[in-house]
Amino acid sequence: MSDTLPFFWELASLDVEKRESSAKSLIAELNARQRAHEAEHAAEWSQWLAQTDTAERLEMLCAKDVHYALQRLIRGLPSPRQGARQGFALALTEEERDMLFGRIFGFMSIVRSTAPARATTTADDLLLIVSHLIEYGQQKPFLREVAHQVLAAMLPGLVGRSDASKLVQNIAKQVLAQGLVTPDALLWLLVLEQQAAAKGSNVSMKKIRALTPEWTTPYLHADNMPRIALLMRESSTADDAVSTDLYSVWHPQLHSVWSHLLPWLFAATPAWSSEEAQLFAARWRTLVDDGLFGEGTSHERKYWGFLLLQRAVCMLPASAFGDLFSKRLMHSLTTHLVSSNRYLHQCVLATVKAMVTASQQDSAKCPVILHALIERVSVSQMAATRVIDQLVRELDAESGLTYANYLFKRFAQPPMINDKMTEDDKEHVATQDRRWTLEQLALLAKNGKVRDDDTVMTLIEDMLMLHGYLEPQASADARLVERTGGALSTKLADEIRVICRQKLAKLFTGHLLTTSPSNAKRFQKLLEGDAYAFASDIDDDAERVVLINQIMKQMKKVEKQ
Repeated sequence: MSDTLPFFWELASLDVEKRESSAKSLIAELNARQRAHEAEHAAEWSQWLAQTDTAERLEMLCAKDVHYALQRLIRGLPSPRQGARQGFALALTEEERDMLFGRIFGFMSIVRSTAPARATTTADDLLLIVSHLIEYGQQKPFLREVAHQVLAAMLPGLVGRSDASKLVQNIAKQVLAQGLVTPDALLWLLVLEQQAAAKGSNVSMKKIRALTPEWTTPYLHADNMPRIALLMRESSTADDAVSTDLYSVWHPQLHSVWSHLLPWLFAATPAWSSEEAQLFAARWRTLVDDGLFGEGTSHERKYWGFLLLQRAVCMLPASAFGDLFSKRLMHSLTTHLVSSNRYLHQCVLATVKAMVTASQQDSAKCPVILHALIERVSVSQMAATRVIDQLVRELDAESGLTYANYLFKRFAQPPMINDKMTEDDKEHVATQDRRWTLEQLALLAKNGKVRDDDTVMTLIEDMLMLHGYLEPQASADARLVERTGGALSTKLADEIRVICRQKLAKLFTGHLLTTSPSNAKRFQKLLEGDAYAFASDIDDDAERVVLINQIMKQMKKVEKQ
């Protein structure tokens, strides 16, 4: 019995420090014994090294304890004893599953050792590894992806071999035995396509492509989009009602083939040309909008779609967001956002957090995201989420102006109004929407970056003054009305006028009003001229005089500071 056994006992310890200490001690001990073994057999050492790689040669080259340790460690990979598998973090519970993962780990170790590229490694050896990996994927669907990752990792070492053409063709016949029907096979083909084009490659794709005659080449071709979308849904059929157990196993992370698809899908440059925009729109619509958010799509596929959206908002320019936030996608997002009882609520919260982060990194994205959310969420639902308020705080002066203009137009023509409503319903809906819009304007005015910009603040002041105190007459300056959202589609409720006055008063008292001397003269002209009548709820001349004096007094206080 080897006297290194005590080291293996501690390797299975649940204590991380004990495992690390034992591993370090074992390696040191084995190194010492290997050096002693080499010294003992120095005379025949060169002869042993020149021999062909065999199990017998390995046994001769390794010290007895080293050979035992190799066998023990490899056999112990799937061991369920205490913490023996902790280093692999597989958290497996079934003996068969443990064994298969251990074998795949062993094959990955062989691949990473560059053994496939060596001349001493025969084609039969490599095909044996391939057949085992394919078999494991067929036995256990959850192993299919990791097995194909190992197969893909083999390719860089294979394409430069003298027998690469025939060898890769034989491997392809095993990988594509059922055709190109899984994302795993697509992963292998995309890596092969990339490696075959590399310098020094001895592989031709012509014979490989003959195995997938229905696919246009290259595989990431526009004509292949519907087929790729079907694969990325991990489905053998476009009909979700048909069983797809033979082709799919759901897992809460994106398939590794997306690491090859995303650069192609998000192939954006800062300029984002019209051609790039059209390509992205077509790809996103087919792969994500139709594929993962289509009618009747499962929650699991929508989950993948939200993971892709999280990456997209960070990787794409703001100009691409119009195609990104499709109607179906935003409907799913807002549906799961507004209620914590929804199945994908936590995933959507993470998606919104990614949106906020993207807005912090690029303020131009913020108004686009805001517009997409607001257009899909009702006012009552918006109050239940703080997402929009959080995004407003991330606006800078330029994006703040964009958002202010949007709010002005929304205030003038509330979007929820339609001809089928009664007049009372129209007034109620418009009042509710305008109340929310004014709260958003007040929040925008508190944003430090917006507050320091005279252009935005002047527009907000003019809008509040106009709708709080005045009604434009025929002789009114049309430019002021247009700058603040245009003509009103429905009459303002007295409640809304009062809120406008309150918001303007808070700008005064909070010293948030811009301090340009021209403001006092401009407001005085509006209040005293004939182009604007006082609002109908301001009853008599005495009240009008009091209002004018109050406003002008507050203006002068601000301008003296």
